[in-house]
Amino acid sequence: DTKASSYCRFKQRDAKSLKTHLKSRTIYFIGDSITRYLYHSFCRQLGIPDAGAYNATDGKHHDIHRQIGDITVDFLWAGFAPELVLGIENVTKFPSNPPAGAKKIT
Repeated sequence: DTKASSYCRFKQRDAKSLKTHLKSRTIYFIGDSITRYLYHSFCRQLGIPDAGAYNATDGKHHDIHRQIGDITVDFLWAGFAPELVLGIENVTKFPSNPPAGAKKIT
């Protein structure tokens, strides 16, 4: 962990610390290409060095799923506001009582 400066309360964590704090959780990123960049950046923070690397065979506007140890990180494509609303509605419909040990972060 890196100590926050007196001007910023953001605390940068290394991959090991992030994995410890996010153990058994699911994290969703819902949005367009800007959100997809944040998704790839987050995956790199979790220790996936090639996350977001150029791949000519991948489509641009699709969902992405990654399992990093016991952490699930999903990107759900939503290029327009109605798709974003629908994506959020779908994610929040997931069981409010997930299986034992499972946690959800939205």
